[in-house]
Amino acid sequence: MANISIRKRFWALLLSIILCSSAFLYGVAPSAYADSPVSIHMHGGAGLVFQLDFRYPDGTTQTFDVPGNTTGGGIVTDLAIGDELLEVRVYLGSVLPANLIETIIPADIAHRNDKDAHMTNDGSMGPASSGGTREVNSGRINFWYRGGVPLNNGDYYTQFSPYGLKTVEGATLAGTAGIFSFEVYEIVDGDRFGPVCTGTNDEFGNIFFEAIEYDEEGTHTYVMSEVQDPMWHWTLDDSEFTFTVEVVIVNPDDTNLAILVAYPDYDDITPTFFNEFDPLELILEAEKLAYNPAGVELPAGTLTDGQFEFAVYRIINDDGDLSAAPVATGTNDASGLITFSPIELIYDDTQLDSFYFAVMETSLSGGGWTVDDAIFRVGYGWESTEDGCELVLMGIFLDDFQYDFIAFINTRDNPPPPPPPNDNTPKTGDLSQGLYLFAGLLLVVGVAATAISRKQTMKA
Repeated sequence: MANISIRKRFWALLLSIILCSSAFLYGVAPSAYADSPVSIHMHGGAGLVFQLDFRYPDGTTQTFDVPGNTTGGGIVTDLAIGDELLEVRVYLGSVLPANLIETIIPADIAHRNDKDAHMTNDGSMGPASSGGTREVNSGRINFWYRGGVPLNNGDYYTQFSPYGLKTVEGATLAGTAGIFSFEVYEIVDGDRFGPVCTGTNDEFGNIFFEAIEYDEEGTHTYVMSEVQDPMWHWTLDDSEFTFTVEVVIVNPDDTNLAILVAYPDYDDITPTFFNEFDPLELILEAEKLAYNPAGVELPAGTLTDGQFEFAVYRIINDDGDLSAAPVATGTNDASGLITFSPIELIYDDTQLDSFYFAVMETSLSGGGWTVDDAIFRVGYGWESTEDGCELVLMGIFLDDFQYDFIAFINTRDNPPPPPPPNDNTPKTGDLSQGLYLFAGLLLVVGVAATAISRKQTMKA
C-alpha cells in the first residue's frame, strides 16, 4: 500500500509540472510571475518629470513620478500584468508641481513610428484598441519620449504650458476651483498680443494654462495676469508677472529643441495670485423668558445682564452632527434679549442651497433655576439679486414645529416671598412702642403736677 501511495504522489507531481510548463509556453503566466515587481524606464526627457497614472484591476489608482533618462535602474513599482495606464503628465523641472508641458493619453503611446505620438514603448504595453493600454510585460516597461524638452530623435515641435499658483482668504481652495480666469500675453516691441493662452485654478491652487507650441528657435517674453472681471464680494489681484521662454537647439547636428524658462523679475518664484473674499456677517437674536413652576411669567427685573449663556453650532451633515466648536456665543441682558456674536460666512457658504445652525442654552441648572434644554434648528438660504445674492431665513424649527422666533424659558424653582405689607400695628414682644407710650404718660403727669404746684403757690 505504501508503494502505491508513493507512485500516486509521483504521478500527481509530474502532472502538475507538465500543466505549469504548458501554461507558460502558451502565454498564461502563473500568479507568482504576475506579482513580480515591475520597473519603469524612461528614455529621453532629460530635465523632465513624468507622472504616470495607473489603474489596478480593483479600480484603485496609483501615480508614479519617473524622472527623464531613467535608462538604468528605473523606478521599481508594484505594478502587475493587467494594470492599465490612464494618463501621462510631463513637467518641466524636478520639483512638482512644476510647469506642465503636456498631457499624453494612452492612444498617443500605441504606435511606435507615428510622428504625432509623443511617447513610444517597446511593446510592454498593449495598444489602446485592445481595451486600454495595459501592461503585458513581465517586469520592465521601456518608454521613449519623443517630444518636449529635449527631443529624442526626429524633427518634432515642442511646447510649454505656463504655470502659476492661487491663494485665497475668506474661502477654501477647493471651494473656489475654476472660478478665476488668467491670461498670458506675448510682448513684442512693447506691445501685447494675445492672449496666447488662458488658464484657471484647480482645487489645490494650481493654475494650469493651455500649451504654447514652438517649432523653431527664438526668445519669447510673456506677461501673466488675472482677468479683472468684477466678482461679488471678491478683491481681485492686479499683479502682472513677466517671464521669458527661450527655445534653443540642443544638438547642432539635428533640430532637437529645448525650452528654458525664467522669471527674471521675481527671482524664479512661481507667479502667485492672491484673492480675498469679504465675508458676510450673520447675527442671530433670541429671547430669554423667566417663569415660576406654575407657568406664570415672572415680573420684569427678575433677570440680570449676562445671567445665562448660549451657543450656536453649525449643522455639518444630514445626520444632524454639529461642528466641533460653536460658531457664535451669546448672553442675555436684563430685559431678556439674547444677542450672539457675528457668524462669519465664507465664499463656500454662498455656494450652498441651504445651511443650518443649532441654537442652544449652555448654562447649567442650579442656583434656584432650571434652564431650557431646547435645541432650535435655524435654516438659511440665498436669493439672487442684481448685485449678487442675499441671505434669507428659511425657518426656525423645534422638534416637528416651526416658530417665528427663538425663545428659551427658564423656571425659577423657589421664587422669593412677596414683600411684607406696610403695617405699623405693634407686634407681640415689640417693646419699642410700649416705651414710647410710657414716656408720653410720664410727660403728661409731669405737666399736670407742675400746674397744681403753681396754683398752690399762688394761693399762698
